[in-house]
Amino acid sequence: MKIIGIAKMTSKGRITIPGCVRQMLHLRNGSVIAFEEAKGGIFLSPCKVTGCSPYSSEEWQMIKRVALERGKVFLRTTAAMKKLCEEDVIKDFKEFKRNRVRR
Repeated sequence: MKIIGIAKMTSKGRITIPGCVRQMLHLRNGSVIAFEEAKGGIFLSPCKVTGCSPYSSEEWQMIKRVALERGKVFLRTTAAMKKLCEEDVIKDFKEFKRNRVRR
């Protein structure tokens, strides 16, 4: 095994990845790194994180339908979810899920 750099960990568990390693792995600000246990140490590799919706397409259609029925259109999902949580839409959605499970 060839050591290509070293780093010191801070009291908060942070390390600075040496510049030569960042260049080798093509890491930039905001890059995500996976840590994998390997024989004799830890293996670092760049990775991509992809989003995964907690709702099925049928559930999203229900959310859209209920939101449209209430006459409000949102440009950002965070604003929509906040508004949905404030109203009784969550109750409607939960009822929809319960009815779907019963079928």
